[in-house]
Amino acid sequence: MTTPETPITTTDPAGSPADHRDAEIAALRARLQAQEAQQKDAELAALRAQVAGHAPVAATPPQIIINNSAASSASAAAAAAVAAGRPPRRRQSAALHVLLFLFTAGIGNILYAMSVSSWNRRHGW
Repeated sequence: MTTPETPITTTDPAGSPADHRDAEIAALRARLQAQEAQQKDAELAALRAQVAGHAPVAATPPQIIINNSAASSASAAAAAAVAAGRPPRRRQSAALHVLLFLFTAGIGNILYAMSVSSWNRRHGW
């Protein structure tokens, strides 16, 4: 594209406008290369500072295992109770509560919960 301020003419016998344009292009290219090199150097320096200031990044994060199954905690409690010399703690059964609710309209649930709680209390739980 040509702009009205700087017309491009290559037919001049002296060759001054074309030579001037080539010199401008060469200067712009040199300036652009210098800016790119300066930007690359700044990015490299930032990366070096980041690596020097921080610990190396692990390839994969550490694996965390959370075991919140009721069976494992109940068995661990039972093992600890046996080691302490007392019987394991009794737990209330959800299925039995449902059956008692259906057949006794809730009265059986109360009696069952009271019996399990008193057993646990009597045995040191």
